[in-house]
Amino acid sequence: MSIAAQIIEGEYRTNLGKGSARELRRNKKVPAIIYGKNKENVNITLDAKEMTVRMHKSGFMAQLLNIKVGKETYLALPYEVQLHPVSDSIEHIDFIHVDEKSEVKVHVKIHYTNQDKTIGIKRGGVLNIVRREIELVCKAQNIPHFIEFDLSTLDIGSSIHINDIDLPAGTRFAGTENVTLVTIVGRVDDAENPAAQSQQ
Repeated sequence: MSIAAQIIEGEYRTNLGKGSARELRRNKKVPAIIYGKNKENVNITLDAKEMTVRMHKSGFMAQLLNIKVGKETYLALPYEVQLHPVSDSIEHIDFIHVDEKSEVKVHVKIHYTNQDKTIGIKRGGVLNIVRREIELVCKAQNIPHFIEFDLSTLDIGSSIHINDIDLPAGTRFAGTENVTLVTIVGRVDDAENPAAQSQQ
């Protein structure tokens, strides 16, 4: 079974250590490693400009990648990106090997839709987005690009919790706590709307 994934190209990294890593960064390369259960670690370098662009796109940490290195191709998922504390440039990237049997834990963005149609906002309420992403556990081929939630029916005093979200088939929440994702509260100075205040 094949898994659809974007392709990036890299090179094997033979010289390890901090000095070598600094030299790579000066040459616009990013040191990286691909590791996983029952697999040997693979030390590679990637193009710094390409990885910076990819990192700043929504959903990068939940994006499957086919990393082509020489004659080999490694299906992998970004695990950790280390940034320079001052410049925010990429210092190092960790990837994990995956296949169609791999179960992975990923952070997926939530897209909240129809804010302009939300009942509570039209009545003067304020939308409070507590979480913009959720952590899911799923097979590598089931990673959703994002989760969508329609806010239009929410009124003042309403709140949405993680268990209210319908997940795609083959995915589940990573945690057990039914955390709050969104609330709509009345304005503090909304004295002329006692009905709204009573729902807060």
